[in-house]
Amino acid sequence: VCTAQEAGAASYSQTYLTEPTEEFKANEERAMAFKREQLKQKQAFNTVLTRLVTESKTEDQLVADLKELKFLTIKSGGLPTGLKKDDLVKQVRSKKAKGFWPTPVEYEYQALIREIAFQQSPNTEKDEANPL
Repeated sequence: VCTAQEAGAASYSQTYLTEPTEEFKANEERAMAFKREQLKQKQAFNTVLTRLVTESKTEDQLVADLKELKFLTIKSGGLPTGLKKDDLVKQVRSKKAKGFWPTPVEYEYQALIREIAFQQSPNTEKDEANPL
């Protein structure tokens, strides 16, 4: 006489695989490709961010770096994995606190922040009932 637990255990022991399926391997490859792409994007962001904080001195350089960060945000559909908005804001604000921060640079900084917010929450549906 076989109990229900023994019958269930017997059926589960037969479902284990000795090697991964082709579907699993394909999913793992896609995951690795995504991770590699995210690392490339993060490296590009960090390169521009480092240049903005350490090297850029003139208004034109600061504006160009902020525009490039905005372009990278649009291109990648948001910030790459591992780069938080708060970390980016802290680094830019540290540069701002050091002194030279003209009005056009502030405009570009605000545009970058708006773009990041939009990419993280793109509310593209219109609410007809709400006038706001």
